[in-house]
Amino acid sequence: MKLKGAIIGVSGYGNVHYTDLMRCCKEGLMEFVGATVINRDVEQEKCAVLESMGCKIYDNYKVMLDELSGKIDFCTIPTGILYHKEMTVYALQKHINVLVEKPAAPDMESINAMKLAEKESGCFACVGFQYNYHKTTRDLKELLLSGELGAVKRLKGYCLWPRNNQYYSRNGWSGKLFSNGLPVFDAPFSNATAHYLMLLLYFGGSIQEKGAMPVKVEGGLWRANPDIESCDTAELHYTLDNGLMLDYYCSHSCDDNQGPFLRIICEKGEVNWTLSKITVKTESGEREIPVITDPFGSREEMWHALFDRVSGKQSFITDLDLAACHTKAVDLAFKSLSIEKPESVQIIHNEDKTFRYVIPGFSKNAIEQVEK
Repeated sequence: MKLKGAIIGVSGYGNVHYTDLMRCCKEGLMEFVGATVINRDVEQEKCAVLESMGCKIYDNYKVMLDELSGKIDFCTIPTGILYHKEMTVYALQKHINVLVEKPAAPDMESINAMKLAEKESGCFACVGFQYNYHKTTRDLKELLLSGELGAVKRLKGYCLWPRNNQYYSRNGWSGKLFSNGLPVFDAPFSNATAHYLMLLLYFGGSIQEKGAMPVKVEGGLWRANPDIESCDTAELHYTLDNGLMLDYYCSHSCDDNQGPFLRIICEKGEVNWTLSKITVKTESGEREIPVITDPFGSREEMWHALFDRVSGKQSFITDLDLAACHTKAVDLAFKSLSIEKPESVQIIHNEDKTFRYVIPGFSKNAIEQVEK
């Protein structure tokens, strides 16, 4: 029997969810029953396709969830960060399972409200940190827990992804701390590179299903781009609840694309993680763990885990407790550290007439500190 699903938003990153789930529809795994599209004039083609499948189009997500309560198995929420809490809570209150895009929420107050709604609903909410769902990720976590490499001693990582000035004009909340009176805390470590900070927190956890919770942070936040409210560069040194240290460097105002690169240092070896391969280093040599890619851009296992859980089967999901480790990391950073102006900033003009800002030396230092 096909699962019945709904989606809130099909533009922006919503297009990724829409495309993935349309593939699932074609494979006979599910069917779309409802879709909230507030910009139908822009998304006429998608609306026509959905309606041809028997899916009803709504212009208000609350009306959709009110009408579909008890009639659908799940709703996916690929909307802006500032809407995650209110939409997830509303869906859960209507007894609808949820997959909300990462990050789960900008602050702990928001995610705690989501967890309470989940508890009261009897349904579940999971979060779109797709790399967490990979079998290779869980296999690596199992290796770390097995004792073969000894105890984990330190976690390090960097992700340096330059973004031009147009990146921050793609929606109304990019680069903001608050929007419409709601917290956003948009930053490289909360949004674009959030997956990799989340992975480090997951690998630091003491059991398979859990991550490590940050309790303290030191470091720095910088704003090279004067047109944004938030930071575009961060150096974060977290103390975790199990005593481990986690170092994470990220920037959108950097020289060029570098990473993601994660390093897990253990008593008897270490693990180096990249998007293309995972290398395990021990005294006896090195070996690689193959990284399996899929046509969903690494999201296939996430959707299958959602469908299995909705169907009553056991499956690993990034639940709100696990996602809260990342939310706490973001919350701590913005409440503990001030956003500073870098001592030096360069402006790089691109051939397409866009431009970007660069903090000289940040990339070099980040790579040295993680890889040394």
